[in-house]
Amino acid sequence: MEALKTNSGKSGEVQKEKVFAATTRAKVGTDSVDTTTSECSPDRKPFHVVLTSEGNSYQEWQTLIMYYHFKKQQATNPCTEMTGFTRVLSSQGGSPDSLMDIMPTYVAPSVGAHLHRGFRVINRPWSMWKFVTDPKFKEYVKEDYIYIAETDHLLLKDLPNKATPDIVVGFYFPYMEPVETRYDTVKRFWPEGDPKTLYPTGPSPTIMHVDILAKIAELWYQSSVDLKADSAADAVLGWALEMWGYTLACAKLGVKHHIWQQFQIEPASSWHQNVTVEDPYIYHYTFGVEYSVEGIAMIGQVGEWSLDKRRWTYGGFPPRNLSTPPPCAGECAHVLTALFNESGGCCKHAGGARSVDSPGAAASTLEATSKLPQWDTAATGTDTLMHRRGGGVAGEPAARGELGYQVATAGAWAIPDLGIDRLYFFKNGRATTTE
Repeated sequence: MEALKTNSGKSGEVQKEKVFAATTRAKVGTDSVDTTTSECSPDRKPFHVVLTSEGNSYQEWQTLIMYYHFKKQQATNPCTEMTGFTRVLSSQGGSPDSLMDIMPTYVAPSVGAHLHRGFRVINRPWSMWKFVTDPKFKEYVKEDYIYIAETDHLLLKDLPNKATPDIVVGFYFPYMEPVETRYDTVKRFWPEGDPKTLYPTGPSPTIMHVDILAKIAELWYQSSVDLKADSAADAVLGWALEMWGYTLACAKLGVKHHIWQQFQIEPASSWHQNVTVEDPYIYHYTFGVEYSVEGIAMIGQVGEWSLDKRRWTYGGFPPRNLSTPPPCAGECAHVLTALFNESGGCCKHAGGARSVDSPGAAASTLEATSKLPQWDTAATGTDTLMHRRGGGVAGEPAARGELGYQVATAGAWAIPDLGIDRLYFFKNGRATTTE
């Protein structure tokens, strides 16, 4: 494989040079901002955003939306600590993709199927290990710290650096607690330690010193491979397996974490987190938001109004302007739709620079985001608004007869056989009867 280095020309185009098993054709450092501004605090700790990604259309559209919001937030603060950006791309054979000339990119060839065993997330620690050990690493990352980001991370505001040379900043994931069902499995892979002392976090989002990344990367990768190769561990740890690989590697190497709950938010229609109240720095849209057209949460099923990234796994990009959620839907649905639509289906409109929809957007923000590529409207998939259950027109509340009106507006109701003494219905809810 080949890696590439920049030449001394004005364009910053790259020349091939054989080194480690990685390659890039992007312009290195084009997203860097001045880290020496005299007006900024002497305590400023610049960090480099490292976005891990796979070479497929599903993560391509997510990458573009994430990159838009990174550029927007980076431009809001002349003393931002987010001073650099590199996408670390894992692709078959280290092949380039359509985003290579849009953002600084480092490419590592995907690991073989005999190692990832169908769990391609293992490419994340693999590509990070290749990246941090590449002799050209410092040509990409000039900062002392990095933020490991995912494609479905949308920055809501300028992100500060709370890490230290010895402590990683991470986020609390409740499913990373070594509860009874996972304790014995984790103990088998860390017999010398106590699983109850593990930090309930994962590799992303994290902000860490580059020396810590260099220290843990190989073991993070190897631990993930070993867990996947163990059928019992695979069955117990499931889709979070690579996260456990990270926490085990950190525990074995004595890496400490500070858990910062304001780091991000992971909303869903199943629970009612308020984005405004919690005031996070990142919206992580890992869970779908599903509602009826009346704005009632539809739990465990696809909503009549549905915004779930998995809907565009194989079916093209999201449309440029998603249909807005029902007025009574949870705040997260409105926030996420606005974040998607602001990026314009991601990017600049045909004919020139797009406008930034946020009130009072700075000219620097417009400049930072206006040169992103045209969204491929020919490759778009389905919208957020689906057909209603039981027929009817999508987007319009069902016609309600007298019985439905009485059920929704009268009450309280009692169902003695079920032990229910007082039952109320939402005013705009839906009641159906069958003959």
